[in-house]
Amino acid sequence: MELFDRFGPIPDGCKVQDGILFFRAALLDGIAYLDEPLIRYRLGGISRKKPRSPGYDYLYGDRLKFDGWRLGNVRAFLADMERVADFPGKAEARAFCERYAARAGFEVALASRGALGRIAAVPGALVRSLSARDGFFGRQALKHALGPVYVAYYNARTRPNSTAVS
Repeated sequence: MELFDRFGPIPDGCKVQDGILFFRAALLDGIAYLDEPLIRYRLGGISRKKPRSPGYDYLYGDRLKFDGWRLGNVRAFLADMERVADFPGKAEARAFCERYAARAGFEVALASRGALGRIAAVPGALVRSLSARDGFFGRQALKHALGPVYVAYYNARTRPNSTAVS
């Protein structure tokens, strides 16, 4: 219960609760490994619909869903790091989380826009990429703005070569 006494409840944005619990325990020097089962749990299996296509799934499917889940956890990690004294690697951990939050937050927000909103975001994303010296924002904005074209390109790129001779 020390984790909840020290850090409070798990934030609503955390979709994967075990990650935040392990992180909090690590901040308090409390991680230990026991080589015995203590609970029953399901291995594998995320319930989901059949993907529409590899390109659509890449641009709007599970990758983006998981980025949204991780984004909630990373934001909680940043808040929790502020509640503890310095620890080795704190600056690096904070920088990693801030970079991830900026990138994932940008793309999750971008994908949730309508087609015109994604197109309208391109100029600002290109400026952001130039100022950050990081092409990520411009690349992702272009992919999402050209959604159907990018999905067709990705599908063609990932399709097995049917002309190969065995």
